[in-house]
Amino acid sequence: MNILVTGGAGFIGTSLIKELLSVYKNISIISLDNYTSGSKKNHINDSKVEYIDGNTWNISNINNIQKFNPQYVFHLGEFSRIVLSFEKPKETFWSNSIGTFEVIEYCLQKKSKLIYSASSAVFNGNDLNPYVFSKSQNIDLIKNYNKWFGLNYSIVYFYNVYGEKQICNGPYATVLGIFEKQFTEDENLTIVSPGTQSRIFTHIDDIVRGLILIAEKGFGDNYHLSSNEEYTINEVANMFDYSKICYIPERRGERMVSIKQENRMEKELGWVAKERLQNYIDKLKRNKLYLEEERNDIQNYIQNHFKNNYKKPLVFFTIDDVQKAIILLLDSKQKIKIISSFDDKISSKIFPYLLDEIKCDITNGFGKCQKKYGTSIEYSYLNLKKIPIEYENIIKLDEHSYSNDHSIYIISMRYIIQIIE
Repeated sequence: MNILVTGGAGFIGTSLIKELLSVYKNISIISLDNYTSGSKKNHINDSKVEYIDGNTWNISNINNIQKFNPQYVFHLGEFSRIVLSFEKPKETFWSNSIGTFEVIEYCLQKKSKLIYSASSAVFNGNDLNPYVFSKSQNIDLIKNYNKWFGLNYSIVYFYNVYGEKQICNGPYATVLGIFEKQFTEDENLTIVSPGTQSRIFTHIDDIVRGLILIAEKGFGDNYHLSSNEEYTINEVANMFDYSKICYIPERRGERMVSIKQENRMEKELGWVAKERLQNYIDKLKRNKLYLEEERNDIQNYIQNHFKNNYKKPLVFFTIDDVQKAIILLLDSKQKIKIISSFDDKISSKIFPYLLDEIKCDITNGFGKCQKKYGTSIEYSYLNLKKIPIEYENIIKLDEHSYSNDHSIYIISMRYIIQIIE
């Protein structure tokens, strides 16, 4: 089976591709994404998936897609934010009107079924904002292409999708993503005034399960992937049991309520949403508590280290622990050296990830970088064949990380941080 996913590196697209790979064993997937809101960090490392950096309006000129004959085309890749559509009307219509027209033409040419992601905001009136207007036009165009040319299609409506890998930063962040980031980082939860506006929230797992079901068995309009959970934004913020809440000005083009239409999903396809918003928020709360406890443990370890054994290196077993320790040490204006007991080939892959948030570049296994505090970090790798004597005993303590013939490398991750006096 061949499947094309536009917006395949985005929040919904990534989860959809992951689920498609799980459901269909004999499958080939192409993702087309221009990475406006998608991210290459979301790529799934699987030979069955090909990622193409490009635009939907140029789909007829992309050779690999023109050679491809997909059974289904999941069209998720459109300009998808209300407030931004006022700031970027040209980009909105270019992506949503021209781009979607080209995708429709492609589906007709390839005799593919189009699964189009519409927006539940269209039921509040198509003149609210440029985004909603463009989506409303596309719904009419798809229906007419079926009437005029026999286009096979299903139109699905999303309702405030949330869950793992949701966008938490930048102009494309969702309300739940914004709250998640602010809560995790002990910032104020910013509620767009008045806070009494209500939304229906649907978990990403329910969304992708519904999308596949619609592709296989649905036809036509009015497939609403909506849970029965409707809350005001004030109510959502209160679910966090968090005192830091503030209000920001009302935004142009936003609707006060989510209008739910007659839904074919349960009646015809037997789909109902299973996940609950409160459960997801409770998980965030548990994770935060765990991270705070873990951070305190690391902080205590560092403080005790300074008191008792300043000249000996700090030793950590996971990348996450090292990242937390680095931030704590830099916050306290320490100059540090990071040393990994990984083999060079392995550590060359690990260190760019490890140092990503500190914005360091890696060059030939050794480098220096600076954080906003102006303090410096040096980092290098231990050569397992030439272990400095001051680290030899530490590394040999871990039987999994060292062997005489070097056939076993770091299974339990081992890092060393050296404080530079």
